[in-house]
Amino acid sequence: MRNTIHSFIFVIFSFTACKKENKPNEDIQKTFTVDLTKETTNGPFGWVLSPFGNVDSLSKKFNNVPDLTYSNIQSIRFNSTKEVKSLLAKGLIDSTEFRALTNPIYAFSGLQGDNQVMVLDLNGNFDFGDDELYTFDASLREKTSNNAALRDSFPLVHFKFKRYYKNKVVNRDRYVRVIPYKDYFYTKKDASEAIKRHNDLLLVAARYEHLLGSFAIEQDSFKIAAELYNDDVDFLFTAKDNPFFPRRNTNEYEEFNEGDTLQLGQHFIIIDSIGSNFDKVFLEKLNISALPNGYKMGHTLKDYTLTDISGNKQRVSWLLNNKKLLLIDFWGTWCAPCLKLTPDLKEFHKKYPKVAMLGVDYDFEKEPGVTYIKEKKLDWTHIYVERVRNDSLLHNKIVGKLRVDNYPTFLLIDKDL
Repeated sequence: MRNTIHSFIFVIFSFTACKKENKPNEDIQKTFTVDLTKETTNGPFGWVLSPFGNVDSLSKKFNNVPDLTYSNIQSIRFNSTKEVKSLLAKGLIDSTEFRALTNPIYAFSGLQGDNQVMVLDLNGNFDFGDDELYTFDASLREKTSNNAALRDSFPLVHFKFKRYYKNKVVNRDRYVRVIPYKDYFYTKKDASEAIKRHNDLLLVAARYEHLLGSFAIEQDSFKIAAELYNDDVDFLFTAKDNPFFPRRNTNEYEEFNEGDTLQLGQHFIIIDSIGSNFDKVFLEKLNISALPNGYKMGHTLKDYTLTDISGNKQRVSWLLNNKKLLLIDFWGTWCAPCLKLTPDLKEFHKKYPKVAMLGVDYDFEKEPGVTYIKEKKLDWTHIYVERVRNDSLLHNKIVGKLRVDNYPTFLLIDKDL
């Protein structure tokens, strides 16, 4: 049976993977460039809020700190320290680049009577005396959680930072609104005074920019929105005469990435790449009448961020750490063929320790899968994906983007994803 599962996996791998594909040149009918302009408004991708962390222990390092009794020092980073440490360990960056990538932006937040005071150390010199001081009604920090119009009233700030992108360290910038947001985090009754104070004075950065462009294919006109988030560029498309892009959490909403193939009306295009300055996107029109069915070996997979059944954050690349391959198993407790393969998967996991494994439990409820995993002692990483009643694939990225609609389905991924 072990040989059977190998054969079974191989056959499925031949028809499943993600959308990126190198098209033969004869399929490309036209290549064209779309200019992108930066818009500093809350765009079609919606709000993304990033909270500042508490670093009040560093307060003595700063000069010209406003003299307020009730205050604290906060910071925000635009790179994961864990990921940057991994780059350093692999020799992809040096120590100077490591420091540049992990440098935070510091902020002061405090109360002065009925007002809240905020200062951002944008030049990174540990001196709040040469930065602009913002003052606003302290009661507003209790109202920003569900008032988008109120958020628009807070300062638009231009953050500059470093990012590791396409195998090199590059300069990045981002427009955000820095907003007071009391009790963004749940505060336990027995929390320390420092934590209570931080949550009371908390600042969050609301991403406030996106890119817009428009283009025509023959007689049809379209518009494109792009959002740069860490290493990924997400794209939305719609007809030019449509006043709105599809809204998040609707079946019409779907983000695309570089290398994806999509259909616009009667036309099929590939998002080839985005320019190095993020001011252009290069598209290719295909000379085909329908998208190919299924997915093929050799395609690449997005480095998804996932939450396992224990609540820990995982990334596909992390699961591949020190492993040659990753086997992804899409299954569910409702799927009899999936359960029948359990002994073979356990044997496979035991026999091939250099192959990492990820189980994707697609179920209406989480508990049956968690119970099954514990009972059968399936000791590899598992995530839970909620199965929606209409089986819309757009509700979850790893299921929707990979168009998984048959169970079980297996993907075999190498270290290049």
